[in-house]
Amino acid sequence: MSYPTPLIAHDIYVMEQFLKPERIKMIRDIWKEMLDYLESLLDRFMNDLPPDYRNRSLPEQPDIVWGERVIPNFRSTMEWLNESYIQRLNNDFDCYIGFNLRSDINGQREFSVNWMDEVEPKAAAKYQYLLFKAYGLSEAIEHTVQQWSPGSLTHYFAQIGSHDSSFEYDPVIPPPLSYPIYRLNENIKVKTDEKIPQTGFYLPDLPDSFPLFMWVSNNDVWELAGETRIPKNDPEYPKMRKLAPCTWTLIEKVVDSGRELGEAMNPFVRPANVRAGQPATHSGYWFTVAQENSRQYFEQGEILPEIKDQDWGEVYWQFDGEH
Repeated sequence: MSYPTPLIAHDIYVMEQFLKPERIKMIRDIWKEMLDYLESLLDRFMNDLPPDYRNRSLPEQPDIVWGERVIPNFRSTMEWLNESYIQRLNNDFDCYIGFNLRSDINGQREFSVNWMDEVEPKAAAKYQYLLFKAYGLSEAIEHTVQQWSPGSLTHYFAQIGSHDSSFEYDPVIPPPLSYPIYRLNENIKVKTDEKIPQTGFYLPDLPDSFPLFMWVSNNDVWELAGETRIPKNDPEYPKMRKLAPCTWTLIEKVVDSGRELGEAMNPFVRPANVRAGQPATHSGYWFTVAQENSRQYFEQGEILPEIKDQDWGEVYWQFDGEH
């Protein structure tokens, strides 16, 4: 027994924030600040070279590895971010194709940053903070166009600024007082490998998945609807997911506000609890108030056990997320 992937207003709203032009602008501005600072550090270093500088190994000579390799790559990324921002302002969503800073991050890892502190105390830490701030902000865009996992955005507003979350660098903002109201447009559907008919968020028809942003593209690959990610159901790796073909249904915004916080956080197609003896509707952690310390992991379809020797009446298990 399985239930459809739910449409949760909170999740759609948060993803809409990630795809606003302002986020690319924020990433671009931080990247520019990082690049300007890095170029300034290198100029100052080269104007006051240590006496033994040319005796150092090549990785320890920043004008060669940073000046001729890293910084030129960073400049190219700066141009790309400028172009991406202009594209997004013009509603050209192809700016999101391949949107990530991972290659820049990986490309500079093999080179020492110790020389920066020779120019200015804690300069390396400042450089790395700006670099990873831009990268962290870009990840939310990447996940939104490649698909999040269920539950990933549930505690978004509480996780902003947390060192243990993906949203450490997000600007601190409160949740809205009232969320938009969304609905499914059953007249606009698209199957995997069919041409996307309209730009927007789509809901897959397979269980235990997540909505995805798809757009009308000028790219031969991205103009086709993709697959969705669902649990792999591997007992050794319960969090692993796999791609599967599906049918997508367009999600429409009815009004900009009107759904209260509690309603926006709750799915309207997924039951809040399941009676003992019935299959789990989703893979994840479940608990029952009929027994202390009952929280445990069940795979989708696994039978939720009865609680014996309890004078409780009917026992229900409540879904408590994937983590």
